[in-house]
Formats: sequence, C-alpha cells, structure tokens
Amino acid sequence: MNYSPETQKPKRKVSSAVIAIIVCSALIVSSIVYAVLNPNDILDLIPSLIGDVHSKTHYSDMEYTRPDTDGLIADIDSLITMINEGKSFNDQRPVFNKINTELNTFYTMSALANIRYATDATNEFYKEEDEFLNTAYVTISNKTNALLDAIAFSTFKTNYERSYFSVGYFNDWKPRTHSDEVVALMEQEQALINEYTHAISNAFVEINGQKIILGSDEFYALNDSNRAEAVNAYYYKYNEQLGKIYIDLIKIRKQIAEKLDVDYLEYAYSNFDRDYTPEQTMKYLDGIAKNIIPLLNEITIDTTSYDTYADPITSFYALSRGAKNMGGTIAEAFDYMFEYGLFEFSYSENKQDMSFETFLPNYYAPFIFSSPQKNVSDFLTFSHEFGHFVDDYYNVGAGSTLEAAESASQAMAYILPFYTNSMMGFDGKDFLKMTVSESVDMYTSQAFITRFEHMAYQLSSNELTLDALNELAYDAATEFGYDEQTAQLYRLAWFSIQHIYIYPGYTISYIISNDVSLQILDAELKEPGKGGVKAFTNLIDRDDDLTFTEDVTSSGFESPFADGRTVKIADFIKSVLGEAETEELPSASETPAA
Repeated sequence: MNYSPETQKPKRKVSSAVIAIIVCSALIVSSIVYAVLNPNDILDLIPSLIGDVHSKTHYSDMEYTRPDTDGLIADIDSLITMINEGKSFNDQRPVFNKINTELNTFYTMSALANIRYATDATNEFYKEEDEFLNTAYVTISNKTNALLDAIAFSTFKTNYERSYFSVGYFNDWKPRTHSDEVVALMEQEQALINEYTHAISNAFVEINGQKIILGSDEFYALNDSNRAEAVNAYYYKYNEQLGKIYIDLIKIRKQIAEKLDVDYLEYAYSNFDRDYTPEQTMKYLDGIAKNIIPLLNEITIDTTSYDTYADPITSFYALSRGAKNMGGTIAEAFDYMFEYGLFEFSYSENKQDMSFETFLPNYYAPFIFSSPQKNVSDFLTFSHEFGHFVDDYYNVGAGSTLEAAESASQAMAYILPFYTNSMMGFDGKDFLKMTVSESVDMYTSQAFITRFEHMAYQLSSNELTLDALNELAYDAATEFGYDEQTAQLYRLAWFSIQHIYIYPGYTISYIISNDVSLQILDAELKEPGKGGVKAFTNLIDRDDDLTFTEDVTSSGFESPFADGRTVKIADFIKSVLGEAETEELPSASETPAA
C-alpha cells in the first residue's frame, strides 16, 4: 500500500447527507460519549470533497444556541408517518435532509456545551445545557432508530439505499427501536451519570477549615501529613457517596439489558461495534496477568519522569515541533488546529480534570480539550489527543471502532516524541523509556479497571453492595501487580475512574489498541524518521466496511487476538527497555519524514 497521506483519500462508502442519521442511531448513550470519543459517530463526506471542507471558523467565533429538540423530534415523527402512509420518495427527501441537518446541529451544540462546561465546572449555564442535551440524546437516538426501522421495512428501502446509504445497507436489518419503558430507564441512567459528573467535578474535602480540591495548588501547598489526611478524607467521603451511584447504575443497566433480552456487557460491546466478546476480553486479561505483569519484577519500570515540572506552553510547543517535523497530513492537521483555536490546553482549577478529543459536525472540525497537570505528562497527553485529532482531520470525523481510534492516539504518543529535537529536555531514548514504561503501567491499570468492571456486572442483586465492590477492586488491583498499599488505596478509590460510570465497557479498548500502537512504535524503531509515520498513516486510512481486526490485519498489522500476542508484547517491552538501558537508540527527529 502507498502510505503517502497526500495521495490517499479515506475509503468512504456512505453519502454525506445521511451520516447524522447513522450517528444518532449508533449508540443510545450519554452525549458525553460523543464529546469524548463516540466510536460510531460518523460525519462522512463524498471523497472528492476531502481536504476542502474543514471550516475556517475560529473556535472563539462558534456560538452556542440550544437546539430545537422538540422540532427535531416532530420532524422525525412526520417522516415516519410519510413513510408509513406511502407518500412519494420525492416528498420525503426534503424532510430527511432537514432531519440530518438538525442532527448535525444537535451534535455540534452538544459538543460545544460539553467543552465549555468542562472548561469551567462552575459555569451553571453550560452545566444545565450539558445535562439537558445528554438527556435529550436518549429520546432523539430512539426516535432516529424508529426512523431507520421504518425505512428498513418499507417499500422505500431501495430508494434510500441508492440515494443516501449503500446498496444492501438494510439487508438483514434488525429492529432498533426501544420501548418507552426502556427509554425511561435510559433517562434514569443518564440522570445518574449527570449526578456523578457534577459530584466528581466539584469534589473537595476540608482540612483545618480550608476547602481542598485534590491536585490543586492548595493541595500541593499542604505539608505531607495534611496531604495524606486530605487524600484519606477524600476517598472515604466519596467512596460511599459515589459508590452508591455506581450500584444504582449497574442495577438500571441490568434492567435495560433484561428488557432487551441480552447480557449487559454484550450489549455494551455491541454499542461499541466490537468484533470480539467479553469472554475474549477476560481471556486476554488472563494473558496480561500471566505474561506482562511479571515484567514488573524483571525490568525497571520508571514513570517518575512524568512528574518533572513542565509549563503547559512548553509542552504545547514541543507538540508543535514534533508535528511539523513529522510532516504531511500530521503537520497540516496541527496547523489547522492552531490557526482556528481548536484546542483548550490552558491551566485552571475550575477545569474538569480530564482530556478528550471531539468533533464539531457543523464545522467539520475536530477539537482537543485537556486539563494540564503542569508536568511532562501533559506533553504525552497532548500527543495522545492529537493522534485522535489527526485521525478525525484526515477522515473528516468519519467514525471508526473505538479500538482503531485509540490505536491512532496511543501510537502518536509513542512516536511524536522522536520528532521534537529534545525540546522537552528529554531525547528520543528518554521518552522511549518513559512511554514504554507507561505502556506497562497502562496494562496494569486498564487491566485492573476492566477486570473490576466485568466482575462487578456479574454480581447478583443481593451481592451488589459497596463492600463487595470494594473487595472486587482490591482483588483486581492485587491480580494486576499493585502492591498491598496501592491495592488498599484502590479498594476505596475506584469510584474516581470516570470511564466505568460514563462509558461502560470502554477501557478494554485501551489495552487492545495498545497492541497495534506498539507495532507502530516498532516500525519507527526499525525505520527511524519515517517508519512510524508510514505505519500511522496506514492505520488511519481505514476501510469502513471492515471490522477492527479485519482492518488492522489487512493493513499489515498482527491481530491482537492472534495466539501468543501477550507473550510477544512482553518480549518487545523487555527488548526495548533493555536496549534503552544500555544502548544509544536512533533519534527519528534527526531524519524528519518527507
């Protein structure tokens, strides 16, 4: 395959006029998922338009207006009636096009509200808007599914396939519309997510009469004893409060699954359009425990350099230099991001402590949000989210599986540091040690979270108690290599893992995608200065008709589910960290990609 970003175009199959319909039907989950990274959210474009459609609107000029959700729902109902009554297809088309435009506006405003609430968690206006749109998303998603069902089982199916979708799109179609009872449960689920998001964003404890937010300047100004007191107070206080919310979420999600006659985790996996099962996940976790976790006792895993102070501006400029040295689409994407202010990297204690990349459909523009920690980890976080940004820029928001999206972001964090010319005070060898050590830490943390989450959903109603969840967290932390002190901490601290509340079933994607990302790192090490860029570009040039596993194998990567993959990963990590200890590794930044 030709890897040049300039000569390839994304492989598109569906007309741009229909994409918002597909987006809304793909997942009935919180619209926050879309704002962070919804794996099935698609804003497609006709291939000939690629490269010419990105909006020239600066982020500061993007105005928020609450979308007319009632009008959108009424239009969907109207079109369903027209289809059922056999109105002509020519009469239906204007209404269908209007709905698609309204949905794009809904997504854009949802993303803007989410970004602005995340930027200032004290902003009551955007808090209310974010919660309103999250709740409205449940109803709108179900209505959109009802519309697709109406099309699929109508005499107009072929007309819609030829004009908007692809031939055969509705073959073997299964009804997607949920009952009012299920929608009501989903609205309750969203209300709990909203409650959790607000609570975790405003969590604090009082130490000597002073309000302390963990991670704030005031927190770090405390002496060691008071900091320890603040941490303990925080975990005890919110373990009970937010643990109860998680119990309620599990109960409601199981009710939803029961109404749909499915296992909840299988339902969550289908929402992410995965081509593997929860059973395969548990087997993969067994491989991590057996083959990767023992590395903690065999090699030096050092992530302390992440804590080295670094001004967020320095981290941002390092990202800039790396992107420009990588060239091609990567440099082009950075220039677009910078020129139109499509990022929020500033430090503020009012920001929600998270990082994400989202897409603004009305502007055909990606956007990155990050809450910096004022240390070296910011640079790698920026790089991670920038990997998502490049993917969305190149594919103009076209959806992919979660695993493909995370492969791109994690790969960027591995290879971009080689192109910074040591701007952060670390050379490629230093960053290689950091990122691969972090990779082991990722396997540890995400395997712990994934095991805990999967086991939590296996508890019966009688077993589902706070004490049981705390014990599951402790057991999972112990299984995946945490020492006794840290495992005891996670016995209480698991509530701070936002993914399990907001994006159930998400975290395994970090693990599976990291396999592919390490293969891209391997390509960079074998061909410094261009190997990683070639492999990265190959990855984001997806075929939408293929599943994740099919796509990565057709692109020359080995499937994460191939026999012996965790053994190969362990061997690669040992090889890289061993060489980093003893040898001078080539620096890709010395030979910038063409």
